[in-house]
Amino acid sequence: MEFKAVSVKRFFDKLLIELSVKDFMDLINSLDRALIIHGIKKGGILGGGAIHIYLTPYQGIIFFCKTTEVLELPKEAVVIEAEIIEPILSLLGV
Repeated sequence: MEFKAVSVKRFFDKLLIELSVKDFMDLINSLDRALIIHGIKKGGILGGGAIHIYLTPYQGIIFFCKTTEVLELPKEAVVIEAEIIEPILSLLGV
């Protein structure tokens, strides 16, 4: 399986790789019981919509995607709903 990185960042000693929504879904669908962390950045004062951020660790690398849509995640996935804090948002380019 092949994925194309949208961006690559470093957070301490970990790589953060942004994938397209399609590639992210392909990745988590290929995993048994994927661990997925989901957070939402709510729209600001100027009326921007919410941005959903999905992260999953895989082989020591953290893969993520950003979307305005709620993703339909696999039923067997373990999903953690997280409050996203500002330093992480800026690191992820949100």
